[in-house]
Amino acid sequence: MSRGIQDVRIQDITAIQKKLGIRIKTSVGRGGYIKYIYIYMSRG
Repeated sequence: MSRGIQDVRIQDITAIQKKLGIRIKTSVGRGGYIKYIYIYMSRG
């Protein structure tokens, strides 16, 4: 059974170091998934 990340909501964030971003990662080699990522009102 593969597992993953879903239904993530990120709201009202401010990037201080503009070279960095948001990293969302699943396990290597397990067929994990990432879906339904929502980002609202981000500033940088």
